[in-house]
Parts: sequence; structure tokens; C-alpha cells
Amino acid sequence: MGARFAFGHSSGANWQEAATACVSQFEITETPNLGFIYLSDAWSEYIPEITEYFNRQVGVKHWIGTTGVCICATGKEYIDQPAIAVMVGEFPENSFAIFSELNSVDKIVKAKIHCGGQAAYFAVVHCDPHNTEILDLIKALAAKTQSGFLVGAIPYSRKENLQIADGMASFGLSGALFSGDVAVTTRLTQGCTPIGPQHTVSEVFRRNIVITLDEEPALDVFKRDIGEVLARDINRASGFIFAGFPTPGSDNGDYVVRNIVGVDTKSKFIAIGTTITEQ
Repeated sequence: MGARFAFGHSSGANWQEAATACVSQFEITETPNLGFIYLSDAWSEYIPEITEYFNRQVGVKHWIGTTGVCICATGKEYIDQPAIAVMVGEFPENSFAIFSELNSVDKIVKAKIHCGGQAAYFAVVHCDPHNTEILDLIKALAAKTQSGFLVGAIPYSRKENLQIADGMASFGLSGALFSGDVAVTTRLTQGCTPIGPQHTVSEVFRRNIVITLDEEPALDVFKRDIGEVLARDINRASGFIFAGFPTPGSDNGDYVVRNIVGVDTKSKFIAIGTTITEQ
């Protein structure tokens, strides 16, 4: 059984204006019971009010989502401006379950991963990039689903990377589990293009702080690759420049993208939102 969706997106002078515009775009023919919401980090402090507003307007009590610097919707991108994108759909009874605060492998191993009385087949997941165990967490959760397959996003915000999962969550995994009753079609969206040559991580500290690349200070290499304009003010690169790691065994140049979570301009270190090794 599939789900029918209604969606809307908008920017505005305030979240109330944007949320009202989103609702005006909905074409609801079913009775939705699950919502997906993504909003600019400028409005992250209003998450409870925003989700309650949509609950009142469309009667959806269960929500998942997160915040970010940029919001993408159908044919529209909101870059560095307050905006909301929201979608609601109706799913079979007991075919999904909301989860949050899975911030350690041990928690995932012990967690009951199911939807009502059914095993979890698939999941939509949001991850906090500041958790250095993020890859291990994703692998552990995937191992507890029947398909072993997850989709979702790693948000990047200028404030705390807040997530929405029937309330507010952070620092771990959150999202929705789905049973095999939900038909799923997936696609890959790749929003990053490599710049500069490939480098070797020659020295790393505390699992995610890159000290040197190709035996040079990491920040020097980074500035050279991103160009003179962004290098003048590293803060301007926030949310636009990421770290890419080649996928082992790939024969077509695949790579995974991770956030740059911190820069030490004095020591010239770069902190990456994942566990890395010297290569």
C-alpha cells in the first residue's frame, strides 16, 4: 500500500507567514498521519510552535525532520534565508514508528526496532554531524532493519543541529521506521561537486581532527583549494564547502560527503563530522 502526499514550501518575514503559505499549497485527499518538516536554522527555536501549528491545521500528530542552512523543495532552493518545506502523507496503521536519541551503538543494539507488531524494514534517518560515531550508528541501525537500507540526511546548521521526532532531539539518530507494508522508491541526490585534487590525510587527532593533508597544514591546503575569495573569510565557506571521502571499492569515483564542523586558524587544524584515519 502506498501513501499519498501533500506538500508546500515557502519563505516569509516570520515562521507564521511561511507556515500559512505552506498549508495553502496542500491538496489533501486522504487523512495524513505522518509529516516531514525541514526548516531554516533561523527558526529552530520555534520548532515546538511550528509543529503544533501544522498539527492543528492538518491533524498530523507525528513529525520528523531537521534544520539547516539551506532548504530544498520542488523546483526551488532557499539559500541562507528563513524558509520551511513540509510534506504530509497517510500510511497504513502500525506501519511506522518514530524514534530518537539513538546516540550510541549500545543504545541501538538494545533498542526495540519495530513498527507496531511488525519488524522494521526501512528507515528515514536524520543524523547529528557532531557525533563522531555517526558511521557506526548508521551501520548499527541498518543492521537491525530487514532491508539493511536507510535514507535521510546529515543536517548542517549554524546553531545546534536540532532534529524533529515527535518533539526535539539532537546528537544522535532520529527519524521514522517503516514496515514492509510501505512501498518505497529511492533516489540519490548529490549536491556536491569535487574541487581541487584528491589529498591524503597524513595526520589526524582524536579521530576527526585533520592536522595535515599531504604532509602540509590542513588549513593551508583547504584555503588553496577553496580559492582566494572564500579563504579571506573562512566563515563564508560554512555550509558551502564540505569534506569528501572516496568510497572504498568504488570503480566510478563515488564519495561520501561530511560536514566541516570546526577550524582552528592558529593551529591550522580542521575538524570533520566523522571518524577518519590517516590514509
